[in-house]
Amino acid sequence: MRIRLVSYKDYYGHVSQDTVNEFENAIKAANTSAQLTSSLSRVFGRRFLKKIMGYNKLPFAFFKRDRTHKFCVIMGLEFYKCVLAFLFNRNNSVYFFDAWTHNHGQIEWFIKLMGIKNVFFSSRQVTEMFRKKGLGCNFLWVPEGISVADYRFKDYSKKDIDVLAFGRKYDAHHNKIVAGLQQKGITYLYEKTKGHIVFKDRLAFIDGLARTKISICVPSDITHPERSGIISTLTIRYLQSMASKTLIIGYMPEEMKSLFDYTPIVELDMDNPVQQITAILGDFDSYIPLIEKNYRFVKEHHTWLNRWNVIRQTIAQGAGITPQAPLTALPPQKVL
Repeated sequence: MRIRLVSYKDYYGHVSQDTVNEFENAIKAANTSAQLTSSLSRVFGRRFLKKIMGYNKLPFAFFKRDRTHKFCVIMGLEFYKCVLAFLFNRNNSVYFFDAWTHNHGQIEWFIKLMGIKNVFFSSRQVTEMFRKKGLGCNFLWVPEGISVADYRFKDYSKKDIDVLAFGRKYDAHHNKIVAGLQQKGITYLYEKTKGHIVFKDRLAFIDGLARTKISICVPSDITHPERSGIISTLTIRYLQSMASKTLIIGYMPEEMKSLFDYTPIVELDMDNPVQQITAILGDFDSYIPLIEKNYRFVKEHHTWLNRWNVIRQTIAQGAGITPQAPLTALPPQKVL
């Protein structure tokens, strides 16, 4: 049984689509068959979903084929991305990013509607929540990963961005440092207007992160609890910072503590935030060993290829097939 990736080219997608593209490109590089559905399929997929809302099961099981196992990477509630490809196919699996609690009802509906065989979540907490639902499918936690080769880094002496907060700002911290860093002449880049990203495109982002000394990373359950609820998950921003040899200051998501056998970040000092950053920049060379260790650890354990090997083996075992490639995922002492 072969695994076919279901995808589409989204020319107007959110910046988070870059994460999906990065994972999909890693899958394609692993010699998996790829199926690119057109934007027209996306439109019909949306219309079809609107028609069937309210159904819990579709009567197409008799017509479904067994020859191909289809796999799709979904951000949030992008069900339209794969609904037509999955419709007449018996063996389907999905990987979910951003499965926030307020979307769980719709995600459960889609899983039951399509008879999904394997569901992989980027969040351990979400995986545990769905395992308790008794939906009759296989749930597995597969954390976010990264393609290290897609990123680069500048020599430490040539990094000219002192501090960067990309993506969601932690306003409580930002408000305490913005004026103080400016007064000290410390370069601090952040989203000045909501919805306006720091860098104009992905290439500028990769270059900017490569030039950065300190990256501020705080999980969504702290920055946006109204969206994330209690879910504290590792996001690619941590891995992107490490792949770009940037020091992370912030807070570790709970699940991240089980993915690293050491502490890879510097925790925020909310009482003296400006003094903390000033002190780090004044003694930056002492943090280089940690930065280098993070880079090596991510390259060895947390790539998208690592993650895909876990997914591919899970699908193969469910089909009664012995995987041709060995499983390489997390450090041996860490269990998903």
